Amino acid sequence: MSNTINVANRRQAVLFHSELQGQISDGMWENTRPYGHYKCWCNAKAVVDPTNVGRDFYAEKDNYMLNGSELLDIVGERMMVAVRIEETYGQKGLKAFVGLFCSNGTFMGMPSYDGEYWAAKRVEITEMLAELHTTMEEISVVGQDTLVYNRKMLNADLRELRKIFKTQR
Repeated sequence: MSNTINVANRRQAVLFHSELQGQISDGMWENTRPYGHYKCWCNAKAVVDPTNVGRDFYAEKDNYMLNGSELLDIVGERMMVAVRIEETYGQKGLKAFVGLFCSNGTFMGMPSYDGEYWAAKRVEITEMLAELHTTMEEISVVGQDTLVYNRKMLNADLRELRKIFKTQR
């Protein structure tokens, strides 16, 4: 049975899966004690249930500074891009398009690296563009659209997630 963390909204679920799990395991909190602290979080699935927020598992550590400037100065823009892309194109679009942006939020466009992996990635992106009836230019605009999601909204979601992380159901 997998661990579940109920969050208040879709944006928080996107933040948890697209960035926070990775930061807990091998990013910002990689060498934090206790050393196995990340395992329960990396095995967790975020479910949107605003009436019953919290986690259903024991966590050795739950006091991550999710809204700290040390984290947000590095990946805050990428976090906002992920939410903007998901809000506009859904989970399929998020999976296909979020890698088109640098951690600072800059749009890089279609990857031009060599190799089979990158060739397959370009095909995946092209197919998703067609399926979602969008263009690279539109994705670039959506990724930067502060009306969809901005720093104030990100901070509010991360503050609430800090509380949710500490809430055991």
